[in-house]
Amino acid sequence: MYGKWTNWLLCWIKRLRNAFLTKPMKTIYINYFDEISANKARAFMNACTHLLGTTPAPDRFYFLFSSSGGNVEAGVALYNFLRALPIKLAFHNIGSADSIATVVFLAGEERYANSHATFMIHGVTWTLNSVFDGEALGQLNSVAVHTDNKIVDIISDRTTLTEAEIRALFTQGETKDAAFALQKGIIQQVSQAIIPKNETLISFNFPA
Repeated sequence: MYGKWTNWLLCWIKRLRNAFLTKPMKTIYINYFDEISANKARAFMNACTHLLGTTPAPDRFYFLFSSSGGNVEAGVALYNFLRALPIKLAFHNIGSADSIATVVFLAGEERYANSHATFMIHGVTWTLNSVFDGEALGQLNSVAVHTDNKIVDIISDRTTLTEAEIRALFTQGETKDAAFALQKGIIQQVSQAIIPKNETLISFNFPA
């Protein structure tokens, strides 16, 4: 009899402990509809850092994301920063993720897209407004090649796209739909973005 009651008591103690220790996941929904520039990437990092210091600390950032891309180095740095955060990340493409914005999008562990959302992947391009000699052009070409390789490495690591497929996309520069993104592992699900009632929603609006 003593052993039976001891087991019953231990069972209830375990249940009570789990009830008090288990807390619902706190998710912060973040809207970002903007380009990726050095200043905006820096502000993005600062805003995430600030949110991590709030009480109670969030368990997950859920980004409602749409961006035309922008500065490649800023995008790669933002991707690496987001991947380093001690928090779950979800990205939901609610419009488009173009150019380097696709790399930023891939920082998410969870990745979704609305049915009409699109993605566009292309190689590094330069706008030259000055006169360059052969040595300077060679340096620019070297930077472009190494930057392309970085992007290829990230995309191949985070999706099922092969290096050959990614480089083909670089030359095509075509917009791809959500069905393509699902097939190639860019996203895990096509679904309508929904913000649950009473959840925290903020927008990242940064000056140029």
